[in-house]
Amino acid sequence: MLTSREEWGRIWKIHTPPKAKHFLWRVCKECLPTRIRLRSRHVQCPIECPLCLEEPEDEGHIFFNCGSIKEAWSAMGVDHILYPRMSTCHDIRDFIFQTCCNDSKQIAGKMALLLWTIWQNRNNMVWNNIKHQARQIGTKAAQAWNEWAMIHGLLEEQQRSLFLPQHTAPTSQQHDAPAAIQWQPPHPGYLRCNADASFYNADGKTGWGWCLWDHRGRFILASTNLINGRLTTLEGEAMAIKEAICETSRNI
Repeated sequence: MLTSREEWGRIWKIHTPPKAKHFLWRVCKECLPTRIRLRSRHVQCPIECPLCLEEPEDEGHIFFNCGSIKEAWSAMGVDHILYPRMSTCHDIRDFIFQTCCNDSKQIAGKMALLLWTIWQNRNNMVWNNIKHQARQIGTKAAQAWNEWAMIHGLLEEQQRSLFLPQHTAPTSQQHDAPAAIQWQPPHPGYLRCNADASFYNADGKTGWGWCLWDHRGRFILASTNLINGRLTTLEGEAMAIKEAICETSRNI
């Protein structure tokens, strides 16, 4: 079992920009000025979340339960740690320590930068009356982490293991297990586009997102969109691909 000092030390070792590490430290030290905390310190301010205006704003609400914020976790690619851990952790501090101690430095780093980006979106709403959709927040955080990781040489290490040719002879266990589907890079000179659509039946809206990668697995360009109207899955994904082609022709 890790000591308290070792738990704190794990925060500073995760793979993420320093601003995200410092942000985790602030959250765990209960320094984040949520409206619940401000009111507890006799600051006269509304108690409702500035984004949804429905629930009191504390860390658990803003990061886990506000509106469709879980879509941001999905867009960041770390939603697999969210659901099981929410049922076992006592609070946001426990969640952060468990993630930093039990998951890889990359996963913990992505989680940290996503929390920082969610908080920045909240502040942008408070001070500028501007906010992004949850999936846009996740995509923005993923883009920022990929750019930071590429600069620090972290993506190259992951890509070498991801793109390693599978020429080894299969073991008996491998014969029995279904083949895993892995993302593969395009040929040199080409780009690969990953696209997906999402649907909001209650609001009658359709959203989509797309992301471009080159033959080295390096991030190139990404975007999300949301329209009024219910499209089919095929139509939504087609709109994402169409938008990717248009943006590529203008920017690349």
